[in-house]
Amino acid sequence: MGGELSPQAASRLISQMEPKIVIPMSIIDDASKSSAAIKAFCKEQGLATPPPAQQKLAITISALPEETTTVIIEARVEGLGGAETASSGTLGLG
Repeated sequence: MGGELSPQAASRLISQMEPKIVIPMSIIDDASKSSAAIKAFCKEQGLATPPPAQQKLAITISALPEETTTVIIEARVEGLGGAETASSGTLGLG
């Protein structure tokens, strides 16, 4: 989001596809703009605020939600010691 696909267009596409889980990802390098794009997307999805970010997500067929659920994954950055959580608090994947 925040590049070729606006939050509004992404929301329309999701309505057509009806997935069980949606993980919004921003392609914007600027942390505040990325966060704003994900917040705008969540608003388009009818969420007052984005759900809390999770470090990781494990999915099993038996645990899939009945209705479309938006999941935010913490941004990760590659550092010398491997992948680390971004300190900027950016929502989505960087």
